[in-house]
Amino acid sequence: MAVAPTPILVIKELSLSLGGRRVLENVGFALHPGEFMAVIGPNGAGKTSLLRVIAGLEKHFTGLVDRRQLPHGSIGYLPQIRAFNSQLPLTVTDLLATRLRGMKGVWMTRDREPMRGLPSPSLFSSLGSEAERLIGEALERVGLAGFENRLFSELSGGQQQRVLLARALLGPVRLLLLDEPESGLDPEAQEQFYKLVRDLTRKGDLACLAVSHHLHATAQAADTCLLLNRRVLAFGPASEITQRYFQR
Repeated sequence: MAVAPTPILVIKELSLSLGGRRVLENVGFALHPGEFMAVIGPNGAGKTSLLRVIAGLEKHFTGLVDRRQLPHGSIGYLPQIRAFNSQLPLTVTDLLATRLRGMKGVWMTRDREPMRGLPSPSLFSSLGSEAERLIGEALERVGLAGFENRLFSELSGGQQQRVLLARALLGPVRLLLLDEPESGLDPEAQEQFYKLVRDLTRKGDLACLAVSHHLHATAQAADTCLLLNRRVLAFGPASEITQRYFQR
């Protein structure tokens, strides 16, 4: 008999209040390596708050968030696309390097000393060989090998989103958190993006939790689906949740 894999993330009885309002109540589920889970629900359902708790950005919650299988640096977080300026005057390498600045030893000043704080764009050329390798590998994973020196602002919306996905994947990432990653993309680009995420999770230890308002594109690619409206309303295989609650 096959042994079930150890969950990469376990949440039990999670509750969170913000500004005196309860936004999550008694939420619980487990996520496993190789699993792509979609989190769907109406506006104000607590979906983004759930991601922020998992990412460690919200601290004042009750309940259990077990991240013991996720050491430091192993969570990649792609916030809503409006958090990024699509006209940033940076190359793709520059943009990805902003994530690496917190990873000790992977990029250096010209004097080979670790950089402190956020460097100016003129210093991004001082990337160490390890940083260059990580950036190249991340771009290859999302189908953008050779885009290192392209300007981010000159890419299509779908390409920009893939660059941001590559940024979230930098380092020893085992859990990928996506907050409405399809926002602003046309239906074809949405489908291609989620197919890419599905393929990435099925290659190994990576798991993904994606918040979405676009049910069709997400459910087609996801393995499991969590229907959330402050509480968990339903949880199970994505195909079953879609058929039970959204097909008429």
